[in-house]
Amino acid sequence: MADRPASNMNTLRLISFAMCAGMLLFAALTIFLTVEGSSPGAKSQGTSSSVGMILLAATGAIGISAAVAWQAIRMALEGSAREAWRKPGEVEEKERNLWSRYSSLVITRHALTESFGFLGIVSLLIGGQWWGLAAPAIAFGLILNGLPSQAKYHQFLSRATAER
Repeated sequence: MADRPASNMNTLRLISFAMCAGMLLFAALTIFLTVEGSSPGAKSQGTSSSVGMILLAATGAIGISAAVAWQAIRMALEGSAREAWRKPGEVEEKERNLWSRYSSLVITRHALTESFGFLGIVSLLIGGQWWGLAAPAIAFGLILNGLPSQAKYHQFLSRATAER
């Protein structure tokens, strides 16, 4: 099977890094606003903020839901990739189809992870919950761990083209 051009892999990596950068910039701005006392969360920091606790709980629920949803999406995309590979047609067209599914898989995983991170930042911004910063830290690590690579793409290809 011919490898996809490196520029496509680099584009996927760039998208992943952009997601991380946006999350980190928002976190930095939120930390600055909270420390300066300009955010709504800074005013409720000393007291037990029910909104902050609700947002923190929602962050955990979103994180768990995103992990479950991603597994379901991954299984569905890999199944459709297997079906697309088995259909008659030109190999180049099949490879483009598989690349499209792999790209969708990577972007979907990172978008779900990013939403978890953003909600954690919002729990600090609105509710004053510093524990919310654990979410973007975890999300950042997960996105970096899930960066697309030739090896990961070949694993996807081997699962998609395997006879079952």
